[in-house]
Amino acid sequence: MALGELNLLPGRLSIDGLFVGYGVIYQGRSRGWSNNGFEFRWRLGTLSLTGDIRENTTAKIEFDFSHLSLRDLYIHFNLGKGFALRTGQFAIPMSFEAETPERYLKVEEYSILYGIMSKPNTIRDIGILLDWQAQVVGSALRLLTGVMNGTGPNSTDNNTNKDVFTRVVFTPVNTANLSLGGRAYCGWVNPEAVRWLGFAGEAVYQEKSFIIAAEVAYRRYQNISTSAGLLEAAYEFGVIAPAMRFEGMRSTDGQQQFRVLSALTVKPVGDNLKVMIGYQYNTLRKIWSYQGLIVQLVTGF
Repeated sequence: MALGELNLLPGRLSIDGLFVGYGVIYQGRSRGWSNNGFEFRWRLGTLSLTGDIRENTTAKIEFDFSHLSLRDLYIHFNLGKGFALRTGQFAIPMSFEAETPERYLKVEEYSILYGIMSKPNTIRDIGILLDWQAQVVGSALRLLTGVMNGTGPNSTDNNTNKDVFTRVVFTPVNTANLSLGGRAYCGWVNPEAVRWLGFAGEAVYQEKSFIIAAEVAYRRYQNISTSAGLLEAAYEFGVIAPAMRFEGMRSTDGQQQFRVLSALTVKPVGDNLKVMIGYQYNTLRKIWSYQGLIVQLVTGF
């Protein structure tokens, strides 16, 4: 049972909810134009049900009330001997960040690599995923491969091609604190089936309350190549957790984007109730810039 779940039927059905809201003071600039403001925003409001259909088979449905959309609807089969199969609509586990639920984020939101570099627009899609985990010569090895529609959640396929991806995660022997990963993604976008290619490598190191993560990614789409990277570090001092992330992206069409996010989080009862004070600076060079100071509340069950 995940942190915060309510076990409605012990061993059979559980419910999980998450609500994220914040107030922000911001300033935006674009080609000589500027805008200052203050507003309250609802970032996320989800409710999910997870149930055991039969032995080694579970189903999950999750709805996002903040966007009035279905997020997850899938069946997960534990096939034994380290193999698992998932089919339906779900978030593709293409990176350590993609596998991190919103309630466990160290700063206010996901990185620019999460949606832009992982695959077009969103990492949620409809398809089938095969996941294999094993111990190899004392080291932990995980292999994932999947076939997806490529058109995102709550949609039908708009071309005859399917997207395919693969990911490898390796935890070296005697270094359980360090995990390394790499992925490749090949897909098609729009009815014209424009090819989209993506590759990435990543590393996460955790030592007690300290964690540092790094990722580099490359994509090729419409004859434009884009490279990006991030570096994030966080430390927990009891109920207080400071964190900072640096992100950068550069394309062969001349676009350059840089973003820095910092946060100081107070967690009086763990990740089910958090108050985060954060700052973000984001700029697309010579086009626009944005900076904002937020106070964000995260609560779940």
